Amino acid sequence: MRPGTLTAKFPVLPALFALLAGMTTGAARAQQSPVPAPDQWVQVIVFRTLDPDAGDHEHWSHRLPTTLIQEGLPLPSRSKKGESAFRPAALGPKMQRVWAILRAAALYAPMLKLAWIQPALNFNSAIPVALNPVRKAKSPLAPGVHIRRKAAPSPALSRLSTTPLKPTVYGTVKITVLRHVYIAVHTVLVEGKPAPNPKQHSHRGPLSSPSASKWVLNVYPIHQANQVRPGRINYFDNPAYGVLVYVKAVPVTALTKRPSE
Repeated sequence: MRPGTLTAKFPVLPALFALLAGMTTGAARAQQSPVPAPDQWVQVIVFRTLDPDAGDHEHWSHRLPTTLIQEGLPLPSRSKKGESAFRPAALGPKMQRVWAILRAAALYAPMLKLAWIQPALNFNSAIPVALNPVRKAKSPLAPGVHIRRKAAPSPALSRLSTTPLKPTVYGTVKITVLRHVYIAVHTVLVEGKPAPNPKQHSHRGPLSSPSASKWVLNVYPIHQANQVRPGRINYFDNPAYGVLVYVKAVPVTALTKRPSE
């Protein structure tokens, strides 16, 4: 059958062929130029409980997790020039209210607040951000002078393991964006507490040596990863402290201004 006979018998076919051609062209064009995912505004608050017995009924590690403390991407300082994919930001109004409520609460105390804007990254490229990075000590050597020796431990880490300290949080928060948003929190609260007095027994010999430490290092971990709904405050907890994370997409047109909720 000739083409002219086919279109005469089925007059709707030319319009159908034209529609299919337009759909194919439009689909190929969409594949070639996908719409970029918006950047993510991440806001984090860490707070601790003031209850002196919090966590005392559970067993915690007394060893400092040096690997976790040194992990994560440190955010650049606000005064540092140049563009970075991870840019420090301020808390939005919603998380500022949470910070104020925690400061006024009788049983809780805010410890740390941090916010940044980052690109939407998938599982293969997501980068954890350090909440409280341990700064490395500067080398006393002159520029260009190198010697081969085993790297010395960070002075900050040495102080953590040898002296009592106030509660301090370390660790990372990682945001992954696919069809949904995922938050992975890996943090530790490190705190030096007085060691319990050993019970006296009638048998010979002391239970502890005279040089035993009068304090003990308690390490409270949080290792949680959840799928979350953007626009809501997400809570990750431990009996001794909690981590609040708020994630919000930032339109590309708003990146030149201060983002708003």
